[in-house]
Amino acid sequence: VVGVYLAANASAVGAREAEHSPALDRAFGVSARAVRLLRLMVPTLVCFVWSVAALAFLRGDLGAWIPLLVLFAPGIAASAVKAAYRNPPNWSAPLVVTPMGAYPPGVVNSLPTGPILAIIASLPVIVALFVGPQQIIGMVQVIITSILVLVASHTKRRK
Repeated sequence: VVGVYLAANASAVGAREAEHSPALDRAFGVSARAVRLLRLMVPTLVCFVWSVAALAFLRGDLGAWIPLLVLFAPGIAASAVKAAYRNPPNWSAPLVVTPMGAYPPGVVNSLPTGPILAIIASLPVIVALFVGPQQIIGMVQVIITSILVLVASHTKRRK
């Protein structure tokens, strides 16, 4: 799970750069939601290839696993893209003082966005590693991946 998320995160560097320079997204000439969906393509492909390679190493026979991995890859990619477009921390908020030093509270709120979504996307595959790929697990993966893709493609409404 960690390896596939790191691979997706590395391949979502374009989305991370576009968060810092929104003109990159506007250059596509389509809506912000469509751009985010386009930015899911490369991480999805990377996640699928990584998952197939990792599972081939762990399990050997991939016949029944391919459909589940096809559904799993967009969920992990969505978590990486959502992490790339996450809100920046609020640096003007009052600091939280701890024995190890002070830190801005916004950092703690914004950093775990991607990894938490990746864990949620991985739950059906982790269950399938123990019980084998089954149709009900695939249906749960479809629901989770659909929700994560909608979350990743969501944009802020302009006021």
